[in-house]
Amino acid sequence: MILRERDWSAFPAERAPQWYGWSADTHERGLKGLLELGLVERRQEFRKAPLAPSGFTIAYQYQRTAVLRARKRRKHASVGLDGAGEPTGPRTSETATARPGEATSPALPRENIRVSTTATATATE
Repeated sequence: MILRERDWSAFPAERAPQWYGWSADTHERGLKGLLELGLVERRQEFRKAPLAPSGFTIAYQYQRTAVLRARKRRKHASVGLDGAGEPTGPRTSETATARPGEATSPALPRENIRVSTTATATATE
């Protein structure tokens, strides 16, 4: 139920049978269990209630912890081509491509690797 709600939503136990179809006791036990497991966070909200002995009531709001929140999409660094057709921008194993007749290796810089016709790499010094 918390996964579908916005952050810092109230989950009043008295509405649980109507909203979710389970008892108020089950609702409170479930929220307590999620708190103990560290899957949700809880904060207090004080509301004015003139007829209450203290003049206010406390309501709890809940949100998912970072473990359960959806990840934000990461922006990838742009990789374009310069005037000579060579890639610009960061070169990673995902964006690195070999020129014809070359192979890439994480151990040696790309410029120092040649591939022979028998497909064995040799390093130049």
